[in-house]
Amino acid sequence: TVPAPTLPITGSNLRPELTSTTQVADLLGGAGLNDLSGITVKQGDTSYAISFAGATTVEDLLIKINNSDAKVRASIAPDGRRLQIQSALSGVDFSISENGGSTAATLGLKTLHG
Repeated sequence: TVPAPTLPITGSNLRPELTSTTQVADLLGGAGLNDLSGITVKQGDTSYAISFAGATTVEDLLIKINNSDAKVRASIAPDGRRLQIQSALSGVDFSISENGGSTAATLGLKTLHG
């Protein structure tokens, strides 16, 4: 027989989920989101630059997106694994790109890739 392990057993969550209080520094497997330049939302012919400067939690990121002039709704996806952004405008082209850095790609929000 194999003896039972001694307590405490420590480890990391094998499938961590995002919450509003998840720290930006804990994103990307603990590597952190170092580029806070933000994203650019384009709806029709209008572009909205959204900076993530000063954001420390996922909630801060969501607030910055949702309080921007862009007609979008940002939230944590139901599976808790990513952020999602939906346009509140219908009938116009909608895309998400960089705002001078690589934040949109890093967060998996960039809609057009080379």
